[in-house]
Amino acid sequence: MTALPTREHVSESSGIVGELEEYLDAGYFANTIQGVHALITHAAFLEKKVAALKATIARMQQEGDES
Repeated sequence: MTALPTREHVSESSGIVGELEEYLDAGYFANTIQGVHALITHAAFLEKKVAALKATIARMQQEGDES
């Protein structure tokens, strides 16, 4: 089973997004940075959704075991 994203992993993604936003504000490689920014943001969103789904599945399995 894959481990849930750690706080360190999420903060690493946030750090990368922050740097990309700085480059974007400076006008460096705007189209490429926008694409990468969107990809990282979407990946982080999906990681949170997967973690929430795993937690829900675990809770439902636990509830099933208790009955």
